[in-house]
Amino acid sequence: FPKSLVVVAGLDLVQDWQLAYVDGLKKTGHHVNLLYLKQATIGFYFLPNNDHFHSLMEELKNFVHSIEDSQSKSSPFLLTP
Repeated sequence: FPKSLVVVAGLDLVQDWQLAYVDGLKKTGHHVNLLYLKQATIGFYFLPNNDHFHSLMEELKNFVHSIEDSQSKSSPFLLTP
């Protein structure tokens, strides 16, 4: 199962389900990064001029780079352009 990044908006009415999903993944030994944005509303990423959007983009960049780094260490072949 690949690494996962789960983003939860603190003002989302179904955040309990998302947090339970994260807990379930962790209990089964999967690597999960959780970005919990306490004051974010659902769909905040559609509005790119806010702090929540920028936090998400930074976390997403770091998450992708962490996967790239782990793959380059485990494989002698790096398949990137």
